[in-house]
Amino acid sequence: MTEITITTQYAGSYVPSEEEFWDEIELELEGADFLLTRVHVETREEAVAGTFRGAKGDDVGGMEVIRRRNVGWSFDQLDHYLELGRTLLPRAWQLVAERQFTTEFVRIWMDLQVCHGFLIAHYMDNSDDLTAHRGGEKNRNKLAAQKKWLCHYLAARLDKRGSLKEAFSSAISEIHHRIENPGEPPFDSRWYRSMLDVNGDEFISSLSMKHLRKSTIVALAQEPDDGIPPR
Repeated sequence: MTEITITTQYAGSYVPSEEEFWDEIELELEGADFLLTRVHVETREEAVAGTFRGAKGDDVGGMEVIRRRNVGWSFDQLDHYLELGRTLLPRAWQLVAERQFTTEFVRIWMDLQVCHGFLIAHYMDNSDDLTAHRGGEKNRNKLAAQKKWLCHYLAARLDKRGSLKEAFSSAISEIHHRIENPGEPPFDSRWYRSMLDVNGDEFISSLSMKHLRKSTIVALAQEPDDGIPPR
């Protein structure tokens, strides 16, 4: 390995002494170490669920989270730079402890600074660009729960030898009853009302008899009833 000499004079400008130089390097390395090993990195699941967002999308993670951004999988380099930085850290600390200012150290230090810069850009930005995606995911989960509840309800009526049309009619009456006698959130009147069309006379398209075949109803009714209100 090539040893590089540290000078205290360059082109007429002051350069720190060797001792001061290594003190500054250690300080910078400590900052990189903090982000790479001691700050929680938001997972994709946490980002979509809004784990570190308040009810209005405001940031509740503070300086304890490196936030993920709404970018495609092929462009999301957060995990890459996180892994690379963590791989470089042990050797970087060793070279600093040994005061080895070599070409190897320069290479590692350059790569580590790229990782640090990428991560700190995420760390210092608490804006939220996943609001629309999060809302879509929330609505999809809500609709899935409504569909499962409806299938459980319909299947119970079909077991009593009622027709599919009669079961759907009974379900609409039951929903109107629950709208007028609301339960606790999230299964309140709004949850049930969103299952019906604008007039409240029929189910929305995705929950209608046209889209819910008997085979689908039977299959969903066999799933556990967790995450849905009681029939």
